Amino acid sequence: MPRTGALFVAGGLAPAGLPPFGTALGKAPAEDAAGHAYPWLPAVYAATSAPTGGAVLRAALRIFWARTVRTCLNGLRRLHSGHLGDYLAWLASGVAVLCAVLAGQG
Repeated sequence: MPRTGALFVAGGLAPAGLPPFGTALGKAPAEDAAGHAYPWLPAVYAATSAPTGGAVLRAALRIFWARTVRTCLNGLRRLHSGHLGDYLAWLASGVAVLCAVLAGQG
């Protein structure tokens, strides 16, 4: 079943226009050309692609990996005590991850 889930995700993300799929080969030049004429149009492309990919990932998580996600969420709930220090620790962790991702982009 894990192989089926991976294929579901791969096939479902193709309509979002991600690079390994053929839809990206047509979408990238269209975004580039549209960006020259209408600077706001690439944002529309991104705004329509993101929910498509998100819907597919949400469906895959609920269909194929619901037990795993539920176990992870239960673990996170145990870590949450409602104290301000917990929120600050999570905030610091999120900022650290965001900084690491942004550093990898440059």
